[in-house]
Amino acid sequence: MFKLTQFDTRQVPEPADPSQRARLWAERFRLLIEEMSVDFAEGDTRVYGRHRFVDNGLVTIGEMDSSSFLGLRGRKHIRPDSDGHVYVGFNIGATRTLLRQFGRELQVDPGESALAVMEASSAALAPSGGTTLNLRIPAAAFVEWGLAPEDFACRRLDHTSAESRLLVGYARLLVQEGAALSALQAAHASRHLLDLVGGWLGAGHRVREQADAIATAEARRVAIRHVVARHSAEPDFDLSRLSLRLGMPPRTIQHLLGEVDESFSEILGGARLRKARLMLMDPEHDGMAVSDIAFACGFLNVTSFYRAFRRFHGMTPSEMRSDRLRWR
Repeated sequence: MFKLTQFDTRQVPEPADPSQRARLWAERFRLLIEEMSVDFAEGDTRVYGRHRFVDNGLVTIGEMDSSSFLGLRGRKHIRPDSDGHVYVGFNIGATRTLLRQFGRELQVDPGESALAVMEASSAALAPSGGTTLNLRIPAAAFVEWGLAPEDFACRRLDHTSAESRLLVGYARLLVQEGAALSALQAAHASRHLLDLVGGWLGAGHRVREQADAIATAEARRVAIRHVVARHSAEPDFDLSRLSLRLGMPPRTIQHLLGEVDESFSEILGGARLRKARLMLMDPEHDGMAVSDIAFACGFLNVTSFYRAFRRFHGMTPSEMRSDRLRWR
């Protein structure tokens, strides 16, 4: 089921000093929402933040209203066991937000939307008060859609279509009413939300193809991919460890994946190679040697990493890093 969490700095005893209020809000933000460095814009004397979000372990949907916002997610905030998720934000307020990721920069005006990959460094600046609607969804869903979330990061996204309006309306409805749903209803609602996101981003054909497989088997495969992505950086993560994490027999896992012509080793290798691509595209990791990135992603042998990376991405890790400017 969806768990509701709310926090409003104006409803708790606050210190008069704005800098102390800012520290209080930053602590709550990191504890409740996301591990990152946050603050208010210079000159902001109101210093308030309000959050309301629902979460069922697969997706998180929330609204944030604040007098201003400065957010920085760097290397120190990204843990090796990161569960691999993506933030999709909709600017439903009246302020402008500046986003930076992968060497790109995007101004998100009122009514517009943007996407950020939380496994890579990013920055956000909203200099004055505004309201945003945020969706936290597993990166594994993008694999299901045949999409790469980093290709959408800091890119201008559609915000005028019927799909966009439907997605925003449905997400806001879940923020307000999701906590009243049963566990089964919440599972269906989160699956429908993911389908709306996939359709909005242009993977509608994949969503329709999978419509008949949204039952338990597909939900379990999403859970498998999600757990594998979260633990892919562990060199010794194997099928038996995945089985223990999911409480699912290894043969069941293999059968579920075999139904869609996938295997545990393919999913694990793909998760590691996608993580390596993110690190190579992220300027935050420019000081890391390619071999160190390979080890950080769970590979034990650099030669096999190079071979697998080229086969998976069509270029070597060094070529990916040097060619990064063409992605701007």
